[in-house]
Amino acid sequence: MTDTPAPSTYAAFPVATGGTLRDVRLEGGGRVWHLAGRGGPEAERQQALRALADGGMPVFVGAGLGAGLAAVQEACPGPIFVLDREPAIDAVTGVRAAFAADPDVHFCDDPDPDRAAARVADAARSAGFARLAVIAHPLYRRLRPDWYGPALARLNRYAAVRDRLVTPRFTAPTARVLLLWRPYFLYREIEAALTRLDVPFRRLDTGRGQRGDTGTIEALLAAVAAFRPDFALTVNHLGLDRDGRLAGLLADIGLPLASWFVDSPRLILHEHAGLATPLTMVFSYDADAVPELAAMGFAHCRWLPLATDPERFRPGPPLAADHPWRCRVSFVGESMERQAAEAMARLPGRAGLASPPARGGRRLRRLARTQRPALPGSLAGAGRGL
Repeated sequence: MTDTPAPSTYAAFPVATGGTLRDVRLEGGGRVWHLAGRGGPEAERQQALRALADGGMPVFVGAGLGAGLAAVQEACPGPIFVLDREPAIDAVTGVRAAFAADPDVHFCDDPDPDRAAARVADAARSAGFARLAVIAHPLYRRLRPDWYGPALARLNRYAAVRDRLVTPRFTAPTARVLLLWRPYFLYREIEAALTRLDVPFRRLDTGRGQRGDTGTIEALLAAVAAFRPDFALTVNHLGLDRDGRLAGLLADIGLPLASWFVDSPRLILHEHAGLATPLTMVFSYDADAVPELAAMGFAHCRWLPLATDPERFRPGPPLAADHPWRCRVSFVGESMERQAAEAMARLPGRAGLASPPARGGRRLRRLARTQRPALPGSLAGAGRGL
């Protein structure tokens, strides 16, 4: 449904040859214009088809005689948008009535030209940041410059943003990395490794939320436009929302996503949707999880084992003989019991099956005290100080 355009200040008259509409004569303010001129419908058709030569979503600024619209409808299946606010011309051409039954042809005539053009831009974004093929009739802007001028400017702004976001990837010898950052271990090591490898990267702080909120999306688009990365990198899918909005947005702008799972992918992904996009590549520290990831729909899955940062984990100066941490073997780690319990509690029908962390920790310590095996002498001091 569209708003009724404002009354025009000119009169429109048909110009026909042999019963076929060839042109529309416009008279107003003591002046006369011709909608199609000598070229007639054929000129409209050729102009529209030329505009589609490079592809894109067709957008007519002015419906004209409808000949160009008919040619595009036949040549390009899919949505077609028409920005047109001229009822006097349409009363002669009958273009709206002719295409009223086609659900793919959308007439936009909101009194606010920015809202009318924004409808086109929103549809283009939903179609994967589609390129716009704008077919602008030269006469319409002269008829109503205060409407068609701003509408065209809004379309041009979308095209400019798209050109900054949808760019060729991996064209330089070294890839540029957008790091979807969270306060989580491994990110410091990844940044240090990228720095040592002279790989350009930018950190995008995605906060701690679980939703692809507007602020996060705007920050992501701004970072992509300014930094022009070749791919985005995350750990454990951190920074991505559970509804798949950010994953879908990355796919829309053609930005590949690499995600390295260093914990169980099953516990992380069971409540996420829409994440297995064609441009997503997932890595797992656990080789056994790779087939499971493929079964979830991820087309690109690889095993990537854990490693260490030799610049951080290396022998330091000798400790004093009585230092509480002095031992021949040490273990540093975390049980992740609390996180596992929280994840288990969220599983359907599993509430109450996971023990509270504190009780579980006490059970583990009690078991360790009662079941500790006798260690060889060389390992007897392994747990001292922990």
